[in-house]
Amino acid sequence: MMLSVFYVHNVVPGPALFQNDMDFVVALYLALLILNVLVLVFLLFATRSLVQVVKIPNRFLGVCILTLSFVGVYSLRNSATDCLMAAGFGIFGFILKRLSLPAVPIILGMVLGGIMEGKLRAGMARVKEPWDFFNPPISFIIFTIIVLVLATHILRVWRDRKELKEAEWQNKSSSTSFGKLMSRRKNSFLKDRGKEVRGRHSKLLRRLKGLF
Repeated sequence: MMLSVFYVHNVVPGPALFQNDMDFVVALYLALLILNVLVLVFLLFATRSLVQVVKIPNRFLGVCILTLSFVGVYSLRNSATDCLMAAGFGIFGFILKRLSLPAVPIILGMVLGGIMEGKLRAGMARVKEPWDFFNPPISFIIFTIIVLVLATHILRVWRDRKELKEAEWQNKSSSTSFGKLMSRRKNSFLKDRGKEVRGRHSKLLRRLKGLF
């Protein structure tokens, strides 16, 4: 996220950052230091009030946050289209959360997408064929590393989901077998109890017959 903010403000990160933009670096560190102090002071005096916020039901808290978000979006340009776009991105984020997909890469793509498109146009203007991108060895090495990282991540996600499904199936089967075991024990207990009760009744009948 910090790299994306640097690129948006035309600040190129690297060793030259401390030489060419020393004022920006000093201002950044001072802002972080002051922010930490302000957060510490705020938490020392507002911890009890923040704890009370946790007691508010989620449905009321969610409605308040949603209302303030739409008010903030509408106040930028007084446009209802911005509110619709915000609602659309909110639904999209909810779908990502339900699918257990991170939203940070998508935010980085939205921030750095324009820069990447500009660099791609500049690169396409210098090459005649797509294979010219791989003529320098360093380009081919970086491309191979990117493909390997993506393949490794996809394989890991697939294995994690497979293990999760197997664990859920084992839990379901174990719970089912445990239920069947308890049902058998219950049935056997009822049968034994029934036999015991019938035996007592027969003994009581024989005693009554002996008396009369």
